[in-house]
Amino acid sequence: MIVVIGGPTAAGKSALALALAERLDGEIVGADSRQLYCGLPIASAGPTTSDRARAPHHLYGSVSPLAEVAALSAASFLQLADDVINDIQARGKVAVVVGGSGLYLRALRLGLDEALPTDPELKRTLEQDLAREGLSTLVARLRAVDVDAADGIDRNNPVRVVRALEIALLGGNAGGRCIEALLLRPPRPACANARFLLVDDARLLERIDARTRAMYAGGIVDEAVALSEILPLGHALLRTIGVHEALEVALGLSSVENAIDATATRTRQYAKRQRTWFKKEPWWTRVNAADVDGALSVATR
Repeated sequence: MIVVIGGPTAAGKSALALALAERLDGEIVGADSRQLYCGLPIASAGPTTSDRARAPHHLYGSVSPLAEVAALSAASFLQLADDVINDIQARGKVAVVVGGSGLYLRALRLGLDEALPTDPELKRTLEQDLAREGLSTLVARLRAVDVDAADGIDRNNPVRVVRALEIALLGGNAGGRCIEALLLRPPRPACANARFLLVDDARLLERIDARTRAMYAGGIVDEAVALSEILPLGHALLRTIGVHEALEVALGLSSVENAIDATATRTRQYAKRQRTWFKKEPWWTRVNAADVDGALSVATR
């Protein structure tokens, strides 16, 4: 059995996943593009020691920050997740997959969209443009040719920006990803009986503000500095929400209060993009993170 829990950041997904894992004798599989890297437990709101004591967790912190960002492409995630889920099920346990990376969760259900165009030479050129001109320039180029794609992806992820721009310049539908045809695909056999639960919260903005303050009180500045000491300047992980702002505090370029405000603003923008993404997908059943019994009923029916 597989239960998949998605939704915007700070909506309460992880708490619900823990509760369901305890009820279902399950094990948790991470599906968040930042939580899978080690060195970011505070910035990514990764599982705590007490969380891990309540249920086994898989994939969290499993990728070195020194690895190429492409190491966590949707294809790489899918292979990692399939291997872990197969192992969990072989031991008679329930796999509870949880995260906010919509592309990962869509790939888990439908597989990869191999129909989108690709051109290795164009990709190399765009990667050279990225190194020379910076991410913001490529984001602006993407917005000029495909505003839906620019609004629908993580604009702080250079791999996704380059790929979306490659698709758009080749005449593909990067924003919609030929969405109508794609969403009509049947689920992969591995997910044929999976339950997809969507968590959201009317108080999401309050939750984001509270979590952001907790991050700064919990040591995110020290975490960001430690990360910056092993990564080259301009590395994508240093642009992670919270990490970038925390580094500005460490360098004396920002006050903690201003960093909190900036981090919360970026988090709200990210949550909005996540909501837009999940709204397109018809297979989700909306649940209340606080209503564990209700979510359990949906997961097991």
